[in-house]
Amino acid sequence: MLYHFPEFKSDHQSFTSLLKMVAVGLVINISLVSCQPTSDGQQSKNTGKSKGTPFLPERVVSVSEAKRGTIASYYSATSTLEVEKEAEIQAQVEGIVEEILVEEGSVVKQGAPLLKIKNPEYEYLLRKSKAQRINLEAQFKRLETVFEKKIISPEEFDKARNDLEVAKSDEGLAQLKVDYLTVKALIAGKVTHRHIDVGNRVSVGVPLFAIADFDPLIARVHIPAKEFRKIQTEQDVRMRLDSTGEKLEGKIYLVAPTINPKTGTIKVTVEVHSYPEATRPGDFVQVDIVTERRENSLLVDQRAVFLDRGEQVVYLATEDNKAERRVVEVGFTDEEHKEILSGLKVGERVIVRGQRSLKPGSPLKIKESPISKPNVPQVSKDLSAR
Repeated sequence: MLYHFPEFKSDHQSFTSLLKMVAVGLVINISLVSCQPTSDGQQSKNTGKSKGTPFLPERVVSVSEAKRGTIASYYSATSTLEVEKEAEIQAQVEGIVEEILVEEGSVVKQGAPLLKIKNPEYEYLLRKSKAQRINLEAQFKRLETVFEKKIISPEEFDKARNDLEVAKSDEGLAQLKVDYLTVKALIAGKVTHRHIDVGNRVSVGVPLFAIADFDPLIARVHIPAKEFRKIQTEQDVRMRLDSTGEKLEGKIYLVAPTINPKTGTIKVTVEVHSYPEATRPGDFVQVDIVTERRENSLLVDQRAVFLDRGEQVVYLATEDNKAERRVVEVGFTDEEHKEILSGLKVGERVIVRGQRSLKPGSPLKIKESPISKPNVPQVSKDLSAR
């Protein structure tokens, strides 16, 4: 392109004007070159995106739909498993331990023999009292015939009858002591302690065994009085062994009728009828008691919700597979779900994996969504109850 410039004088002012005109011409020429069409007829473009539209790489994510379901809150506490029935078996007679029939850990029925005590004196007294009772019975029968004929007085007859009754009582007491030589279980259960050995001398009141009934085991929990109206007997309770993490199922057996004025709590007794073989009284358990249940709540996979700049948020996958940031209000939370009180609708696809590195508008590549488990009533943590 040719440019024609007017004549200029040799003075300094003319020379400055010429330089300005040359600079303007260079700028115009550069602009025209940058706008020249390419060989395919298209206007050339800068390799980068225009300012305000940053390049966003495609992200691989997994999604899950928001659905309706049931969720609950609970009061959580730690307790210790105990036995409901426990008995200490004591010696009722004196003697020498002759034979031990059970060991610690043995399961026994009520009335089952546990050990034998030897004491010949009790057997001798039984034989003596029995013989005396037989003798007095025969004497009383003879006196009955005489009394009917009015040969003896009523006083003599009554004395004979009373002597026979005393003899029967003595025989019964002697028989009882002999029976006590074989020690029997007062309740059904498991032998938890054995206090004696063969050859030990025992006396009345000496502890011999301890037996505990392991069915059921119980846990006692003290809950705030404000939860009283939300708890009922026969209500299911979820429990978890502290030692192994195994889950147990219990039921509320008793709710105390009074409130502890010092702590403001109510004692709740939970029964556990089924538990792993290795479970023992004294094991610590986490006890979760449902305090409120909500039906038809909007639920999402709990992995979808996270805290971002002080807000509870989820990322959605839009219909055109773009990421959308959404602030939500969260209600109850359980092991699998979070309840959404506001910010979402049923059927919207929330991102459950890969959402933390997203930006609004990021293009998405949707992986196969995780298989949703059937929505059964769950127990959620109510942090306000702790």
